[in-house]
Amino acid sequence: MKKTVLFFLIVFALFPLSAFSFNWNFSFEEIPMFISGVDATTNMNYYSFFNIANLSFSIHPNNDMQLKFRIKDTYLDLTNSINTFSNRNKLYIDRFSFEYSGDSLGLLAGRDIFLENNGLIIGNLADGIKFQSSLFEFKQRFYFYHSGLFGTLPREINQFNANYFDQNQTNGGASRLSTGIALEKFGFLTKSISALLLYSMDLSTNASFYPLYLGLASDGVIFSGFSYNASFFYQGGSYVSNISLSAWAGDISLFYFLPIDAKIGFITGIAFATGDDINTTNSMERFNSFGKYDTDFVLIPDFSNLFLFRLGAVAKILDEKLSIKADYVYLSRMQTNDSVNGFYSGSGATVGHELSAKINWEFDPNISIFLQAGSLFGGDARIERTNDYKLIAGTVIKL
Repeated sequence: MKKTVLFFLIVFALFPLSAFSFNWNFSFEEIPMFISGVDATTNMNYYSFFNIANLSFSIHPNNDMQLKFRIKDTYLDLTNSINTFSNRNKLYIDRFSFEYSGDSLGLLAGRDIFLENNGLIIGNLADGIKFQSSLFEFKQRFYFYHSGLFGTLPREINQFNANYFDQNQTNGGASRLSTGIALEKFGFLTKSISALLLYSMDLSTNASFYPLYLGLASDGVIFSGFSYNASFFYQGGSYVSNISLSAWAGDISLFYFLPIDAKIGFITGIAFATGDDINTTNSMERFNSFGKYDTDFVLIPDFSNLFLFRLGAVAKILDEKLSIKADYVYLSRMQTNDSVNGFYSGSGATVGHELSAKINWEFDPNISIFLQAGSLFGGDARIERTNDYKLIAGTVIKL
């Protein structure tokens, strides 16, 4: 405890307390929700009550600094066709960090979300440091973080993507130390372009996965109301002792918003992550990452051995208090003989076609309600079931 206090005192001493305006915030957030659907692995119908509670406290010595602390509690009651799993409860500290955001320097230190670009490669709740600086018209971001110094941390759970096995997912399922650097340039041919290098070391007893990621990302405006973002990644490194990694992933999305007061727009995009040809023995082409990518709503396959096409529309009305979003998603696998996602047991490539919609209404500054539903029409990659569905309904209460 003394070392922790000393660390934060040193951090405060290193950064100027300009525009001193000390204040603090305390808040409580409750997110109860009902979830019903089909488990893609067992093909069983399930329904559950899921609750997320966040108790947050922050101190702001000035406009550029804050010290964050948050306790998260997740509670689950689940019933499927055979079993009832009651009182699954997790209580843990998911924020304990110091953040400084200056004009040319920035620092995030402690337990927090480390996020880069779309979160595919770096999108983790972790213990570590992110340092940002501006030099020679570039922004440099340095990352050094651990998957959990006091036990592997669960992934952050988004209420629109929560299903009953999400809380058991971890950042790679191993004790990991990752370090990386991102360089970003603004106004060069486009709005921004950035490059990323990340290496992740497996510190587990049965260490096996040592990936190295190289990435390139860009976003910009094509013309008024029409914009894009794109990212591409190469994964090298090694698996176990004698298998080399060589895999690719990427995505590109296009956005168009109508030139009217209400925010109404359309989204389309494609994404891919290579799969492994199991006939090769000395190399692996399956892309894996430790971040989070929005693959779909119903099935939620890992972003590995996957091709995705998305077409959607979004509307934010009533002073953006009411948001409505509808999506069509097509999913297929890149390699038919790679079974990285356990619910692919058919011989074909098509995973399915999904239709989904979600509504979020913030009718009060402290209360909002949400509803999301979707149906997946299965393809020949999944022979067990032709249709899956999922429904989530809940509310967010802030005090």
